Amino acid sequence: MTEKTAKPKAFQCYLDNITVLEHLTDSEAGQLWKMLYHLAVHDERIDTDDPLVSMAFDMMANKLERDFAAYADRVEINRVNGKKKGASSGKKTEAKENEAKETEAKETEAKESEAKGSDGYRSEAKGSEAKRQVDVAAETSQYKDKYKDKDKYKDEDEDEDKNKYEYKDEDERKKASAKADAAADVVSLFSSYFPSMPTGAVSDELVRRASRALGDTGFEGFFKRVAQSDFLTGRNGKWMGCTLAWLLREDTINKVLGGAYDDRKAPEKPRQKPSYDINELEKLDTLDFMDGDDWEELMWNSV
Repeated sequence: MTEKTAKPKAFQCYLDNITVLEHLTDSEAGQLWKMLYHLAVHDERIDTDDPLVSMAFDMMANKLERDFAAYADRVEINRVNGKKKGASSGKKTEAKENEAKETEAKETEAKESEAKGSDGYRSEAKGSEAKRQVDVAAETSQYKDKYKDKDKYKDEDEDEDKNKYEYKDEDERKKASAKADAAADVVSLFSSYFPSMPTGAVSDELVRRASRALGDTGFEGFFKRVAQSDFLTGRNGKWMGCTLAWLLREDTINKVLGGAYDDRKAPEKPRQKPSYDINELEKLDTLDFMDGDDWEELMWNSV
């Protein structure tokens, strides 16, 4: 180790060297360690007359020098790599600076072009605006020449619009009147069928929905159907609360047309035909099923 190379601040002492140290006395081991430290610090080997210490020193010194050489190699490799990295970083920095300069130059050029374009656009816009104003003036002049009596035309247009609104109001009035007349006609028709029955609150909307629900049956056909019901008219005395407003409800109309309020008569019990054979009496347990007339007739025929 004569050359000045990078050295570490410590050196390794391997555990397998214990076999060598065990053959040395404490004095010899101390001499060996002093020789190793001298070599590590001053890069010089110390000779000794003791062959055992010299042999142990050579073994451990060779290993120490190999470790120092490997450390120096790693330091050199790291130095070279660091230099390359620094050069690469410098190139990247330079490339970034060049790119920034190019970007700045392009932006400056774009701004200048935009400024020139804006000036040209303003000039073109001014020319277009002037031309438009000339066209508008010419058109206005033609309009004035053509419509000298514009006030007259304006009054006529206003009168026409007014008439349109009046016609519209008149149509709405007629429609409202027709609805009111329809409701009044239904109330009048109902009163002709049921003079003593109350009408209740009958609105135009109620009449309109009822008309839609009745369909082809119509109000007159519906009232005729109601007049046939003893329950709805109160003839059977079971309910006296029927009104026109209630009858015009959609659910009521569906029930009436579906026959829910039709009169239902109990079916007549068939009369048993009497027997005139006196022998048939023996088969019967009782004669209570026969009324007085049947019994009298049976007795006369048996005589």
